[in-house]
Amino acid sequence: MTISVLTYQLLSLDAVRLGRLVLDIQAPWQDFRPKTPIHLDADDILIAPFLHIKEIVERTRKTKFHASLSEALSGALGKEHTSMIGVTAPQGTTYTILNSDDHFEEICRDTDVRTWIERAIMYGYPVYMVVGLTTLMDAKVVSSLHTTSNVQGDITVPVTDIVASGVSAIVPSTLGTILDSGIGVDKLVSSTAQASYESPGEKVFAVQYRKVKYGWFNGKKVETAFLERGNRWVIQGGYRTVLDEDEDDDEEDVIAAELTESPFIEELESNLEVYRIGDAEFLLIDYE
Repeated sequence: MTISVLTYQLLSLDAVRLGRLVLDIQAPWQDFRPKTPIHLDADDILIAPFLHIKEIVERTRKTKFHASLSEALSGALGKEHTSMIGVTAPQGTTYTILNSDDHFEEICRDTDVRTWIERAIMYGYPVYMVVGLTTLMDAKVVSSLHTTSNVQGDITVPVTDIVASGVSAIVPSTLGTILDSGIGVDKLVSSTAQASYESPGEKVFAVQYRKVKYGWFNGKKVETAFLERGNRWVIQGGYRTVLDEDEDDDEEDVIAAELTESPFIEELESNLEVYRIGDAEFLLIDYE
């Protein structure tokens, strides 16, 4: 099963690419390989409409994702004075790589990618492949705009009007000339109005991943045909030593990298929320 991770900011299509290998599923624009986007033809990508943005907005209320999305879409209105009411988009789209295993194998033929994966293994970093994107086109947010202002002014009341109303009985004698000059007042005035803001262009708000897993082998025990696959190679940075029951220390110097089919939710050390919307599942991660 693949997982779509909700981003905490709207991303441009240049910030994250299909087929990219990344270390951080919350920041796919950093620490990635390959640097040059892989070549994908139209037949390599499945494109489908996405019509559930309003449902995502509703179900993620009071979350950081919702607050971030509200800020991103209505930032021009001033986030201190707004609350998001709803989001509409003329078009939502999902892009999914077809045959992602084959594309992953092709990526791994690159020696720079292999070295990058070996370094990730050395430091204990998980590696993920971007296999899908969910985007919004020309998203529009409707917000409730709250404003409060302090109005200052003077009220001048003729003496004859006060006396005629019988106020003299409750006004202290020390009032003096204040009746002639007026009384200063402060008043808080608040108002609420609706405003809308459009974020032009296509933006990514969810990224779909598959995690990379590894198998280790002794190069002396594998056939040449085994290494003909692009995702299997002899590591350059040494070897992994394991203890075999039937013989002495066994040098495992061949790595086989593959994409997992199972979800990796249980491996994430953070607070998680999963939303099943339509035919897809979206993962919201809170690391704090």
